[in-house]
Amino acid sequence: MRVVDNKKGFTLIELLVVIAIIGFLASLVLVALSNARVRSRDAKRLADVRQIMSGLELYFTNCQAYPVAASAITLGPTYKLANGTAANCGTNDGTGTNGGIGTATGGTAYITLFPSAPLPNDGNCSVAENVYSYTGTAASYSLVFCLGRATGSLGASLHTASQTGIQ
Repeated sequence: MRVVDNKKGFTLIELLVVIAIIGFLASLVLVALSNARVRSRDAKRLADVRQIMSGLELYFTNCQAYPVAASAITLGPTYKLANGTAANCGTNDGTGTNGGIGTATGGTAYITLFPSAPLPNDGNCSVAENVYSYTGTAASYSLVFCLGRATGSLGASLHTASQTGIQ
């Protein structure tokens, strides 16, 4: 007598192999997605810094000086870059009441709200370094920021943007 098995389906081994392959492919996708997010944050940091540099150059063209800030200002959405309400550019003292970087309204706004560094910090950047920090004199400025990974010719570390470019 011959036994005929008409049941159709997958064996347990076949199912386990398919599940293992799907799990492996999913882990590859997650790793690629994580790397893309890090690159995206660094691209945003560079775009933010270039935007701030452009605003500072517009300010300099109009006022013949950069905003003065003897001690570092951590830039963010509560600050703006404007030439103040005085007939000229004000005192450029960095407080914003008479021009420069600050929270006061009035005058020509070159940057209405400064961008914040994207979160989370990554790579070699600590939480304290994941900011845009500005210091400046009438003749020059320094904008310090951190990249989590090497981007273009810039390594994964703290960098400084100034009127001469990004180093």
